[in-house]
Amino acid sequence: MPSLWAETVSWVKLDDKLPGQAPPKWIYFGCDGDARPMAGIISGAWMRWRRKQKRERRKAKRQRVIVRDGMVCQLCGGNVEGRADLHIDHIIPLVRGGSSELSNLQVTHAACNLLKGAQ
Repeated sequence: MPSLWAETVSWVKLDDKLPGQAPPKWIYFGCDGDARPMAGIISGAWMRWRRKQKRERRKAKRQRVIVRDGMVCQLCGGNVEGRADLHIDHIIPLVRGGSSELSNLQVTHAACNLLKGAQ
């Protein structure tokens, strides 16, 4: 009979994932020969991959809004000078039931967006 927990637990190793594919989401562990695992944890590799995917989608959506609106503030009509002055604003704020769909996003000056607030 094994005396240590580490001797009774076998970990499933993650295989190298193919490019463009998500790594396995769950890592299961348990005793050898068990039909069901004792426990499962979410893979750190999957969490990093998921964060990267979200970041890439946000960047792409931001670029589509900038291209659509053409660096022109949709609140005052002035040209937006540089990235420091650029904000992507929700037309209907999230707190009022708006979404992050492209149709609800607009380019604004930082000052115009901050004056608008959650209106």
